[in-house]
Formats: sequence, C-alpha cells, structure tokens
Amino acid sequence: LPKIWGVDNGYLASEVTAVSTWFNAGNKFLWVGGESDFVEADGGQKTLDNQTLILEAVGSHVYLEPTAVQDPVSYAGASYRPVANNTGTDAFVADVVNGVDEVFVHSPTILYGSNSDTPGENVSAVALETTSIDDVYVLLQHGGNATIVDSDLTLPYAHEDGQKGEFVSATMEVEAGTANNSVIVVSGGNVIGHYWPLMEDAYDVKEGMDGLLFVSQAIDFGMKEAAPEVVITTDTDTTTDTTTDPGGPGLPIDTTTLILIGVGAVVVII
Repeated sequence: LPKIWGVDNGYLASEVTAVSTWFNAGNKFLWVGGESDFVEADGGQKTLDNQTLILEAVGSHVYLEPTAVQDPVSYAGASYRPVANNTGTDAFVADVVNGVDEVFVHSPTILYGSNSDTPGENVSAVALETTSIDDVYVLLQHGGNATIVDSDLTLPYAHEDGQKGEFVSATMEVEAGTANNSVIVVSGGNVIGHYWPLMEDAYDVKEGMDGLLFVSQAIDFGMKEAAPEVVITTDTDTTTDTTTDPGGPGLPIDTTTLILIGVGAVVVII
C-alpha cells in the first residue's frame, strides 16, 4: 500500500481488512515503516495513525511512537537525519544484522511495545530498549545521544519528550498472526519509496552506510522464517525442510523471487 497523507485519506476499512486477512492466513512477511510526527502539511501524526490501523489489525506487539527522534552526534548532515548505529544482540537475529554498523533513518520516530489489543495512550505501553516482549527481537537501535524532540500535542506513550537513550528503531516479530507463523518487521523510518529510505547507503556527506545490506538481510531472513515447511518425500525417506522460501525447496530468495512471489508472500507498507 502507498503512504497516504491526511486524516481524510486514511486506509479504507476494506483495505485494512484485506491486509489482515492476507496476513493471518499464515506464512506471510509484513514490513511496516513509519516516520516522525513532525508537523507538516497533512503529514506527521496522521501518517502514524494510518500505520497503527494496520499494526493493530495484524496483532502486532510493536508500534510507532507519536514523536520524533534526533541525534546530534550520529547523523547524516543534520540531527533530524539520525543514523542508527547499534544492532540487536540476540543470536536469533544474528544473520539479519551481520555486517551492519550504520543505517540511515531520515526524520524517524522510534518504537514501543504493547501486549494490549488497543495500544497507545492510557494502556500498556513499554519502552523496547528496557523491556522485552516474547517473540519480538530488536534489530536496530540509536546511540545514547538520540533525543526525543516532540513537536505537537500528542506525546509519546512509552517515552518522554526530551528523553535521551538507545531507542529502538527496528524490530522483528516472529510467530505472529492468528496462525502463529508469520513475521512482522516494524521500523521507525520507511524502508522503500520514501524521500530517503532505510535502504540508502549515503546521504549528504555521510557515505558507506549499511542500509541496503540491512534491508536485504531482514527480508531474506523474514521470508525464510515465515516460509511453510516443505515435506520432501523420496522412495527411501521423508525429510522436512524449514529453510527454503515459499517459492519451493532449494530456491534461494533473490530480487527476482521477491518480485514473483511478492503479491502473495510479502508486503511492505510505507
């Protein structure tokens, strides 16, 4: 789905239902990217509200904070263009963050966690940099100089305006959806199709970042994790292959595969 601006241009109920029905059928990979709530024409909080509709519909336990984060130390040209320079340490996602040192996230928000069916203000909301949630893995974090800079009347739910910390910028949730076998990635910045998405490796004078590597490894890992088990029967034995992609046993995931199976297996919402 494209990014949609404005309170009068939110996702239709039928669109939200279509995504949730598709996702909850099982063995799906979904990436929802956000941005800050910086006040601009028909943007900011309204965009975050639209993305929250999707995350709620698929039962996500990670959501986009209604705020903005800046970093006066790790950035590309300006503090509102922070570079996330910490990666998740759990061995489960080691293949996702292998070789990743810096990822550019233009004008982003940060993430919070919730076990509530109605996440947000006045309900359970936790800071993911200090609280863990089952099946949710941190992929990217900002450095300790990252600062929350709120610019509207809606304050962050699990954080405070002016707070500094190693805020979480991207997560992966596994065993998601009603079938308990789909995968959700949520990121505080958009992954593709944005003014300057996560997958870019250079901005202004800052070069040599690892956005494309991170995005490709996250999609590759997420697709394989969400893939159905493939039972291979021969004349002598039966084996279960859990490492292949939805295209079939033995088919590596590459750009061509993603194009071919994208409609049925992976959706990126920006």
